[in-house]
Amino acid sequence: MKCKPGDLAQITRGLNGDQSRLVGTIVRVGELYMAKSKFGPVWNVTHARPHLGLRVAMSGKVKGIGKVSAQGHCPDAWLQPIRDPGEDAVDETLRRLPAPSRDEVMA
Repeated sequence: MKCKPGDLAQITRGLNGDQSRLVGTIVRVGELYMAKSKFGPVWNVTHARPHLGLRVAMSGKVKGIGKVSAQGHCPDAWLQPIRDPGEDAVDETLRRLPAPSRDEVMA
């Protein structure tokens, strides 16, 4: 599993793939709701604001869309955890690119 209880995570897909309306939403991962479903492990998640959410039966089948709530369920495969990379992490977005050679500039 990618997530663990207490993680902040971003929803990366939904029932409509990457076009789902909750893609990009940040959630707090709670307890494991079920270990096995047709989507894999499913977590209880908490959103910052209420929304219509996915309802999953204990059998692993989707029961439909739930009532407006800040609580919901989300498969582990649809979440990308957001974690501190640590003190020794290197941010490659700040790395300078090598200067082009004279031959590359003249081409």
